[in-house]
Amino acid sequence: MTELDELKVIKDKEESIKKEIENIIKEKENEIKEIKSEYEEKAKSTEEESLNMYNAAIMEARAEEEKRYVELINKAKAEADLMKLKLSEDEIREFVINRVIEYLKE
Repeated sequence: MTELDELKVIKDKEESIKKEIENIIKEKENEIKEIKSEYEEKAKSTEEESLNMYNAAIMEARAEEEKRYVELINKAKAEADLMKLKLSEDEIREFVINRVIEYLKE
């Protein structure tokens, strides 16, 4: 084998190694893309899940506040009705007392 032949063999090996390296680089780039895509999907899914949980918590809190609001309104109405009743009783009592006093004066 001549020196020229040896150089060709060396050059062929270098090119072969270079192609292998390029292939490995492409494979790794593809793996990186797949991993990146997978994590982006997971991140998006997690974000959507968090948003759904947040919205559910907000709706639950809103429902609780509405329930409390209704309870407060009902309590206020009941107290107002009771006050009307007391007022009416007081008015009746005063009316009766006045009538009794008038009757006794006669």
